[in-house]
Amino acid sequence: MFFLLAFPAFARLGWYPDFDELAKKSDVIVIAEDIGVRDLSESSVLPNIQPDIKVVGVETTFKSVTILKGEIPNTFVLHHYRLPTAQGHGHLTMINGPGLVMFLGNQQRYIMFLKKESDGRYSPGSGQTDPNCSIRPVGNEGWTFAQGNFLLPVIKSLLFWLFLVIVLPVVLLVCSIIYLKKKKRLNRQDSSNPAPPDA
Repeated sequence: MFFLLAFPAFARLGWYPDFDELAKKSDVIVIAEDIGVRDLSESSVLPNIQPDIKVVGVETTFKSVTILKGEIPNTFVLHHYRLPTAQGHGHLTMINGPGLVMFLGNQQRYIMFLKKESDGRYSPGSGQTDPNCSIRPVGNEGWTFAQGNFLLPVIKSLLFWLFLVIVLPVVLLVCSIIYLKKKKRLNRQDSSNPAPPDA
């Protein structure tokens, strides 16, 4: 007996830029600490991904530690989004889903590649669908994602298709071969042990 677990799958071309790409596309590069988080009444749909994913706006306040490119205030606001799946910052397992980020406001440090918005806030340099590409932890602490690290959506997608295309057909083929061999062996046993003639 087989059970096939279905997970939401999303079609898109992922963008996983390197340091040079991010540096060129960003207005500001800064190392900063998160000091506060608040949800907004704003709701939106993430760009460049299908089907549509509804999200809730979030503002996280940061304190600048070291400015590597551009100019930015000592404290600034990052505008980003979260999934509306739970109170606070929701989590949802997706195949090739968005790389959203979340922060706890506990003064962890991040290196951030940012773009300045017209209202004075800042947004991820890699866009709102995959902000984890442009906001990375300094050290191993403090960085959490709705989707894990920035390669996790790709890895999960590859594993999912590997299962569908290779593993499942192979398992079905092996089971079919075992069944046919067993059936053939039973047929041989029946032919070697004919039923006694009627009296």
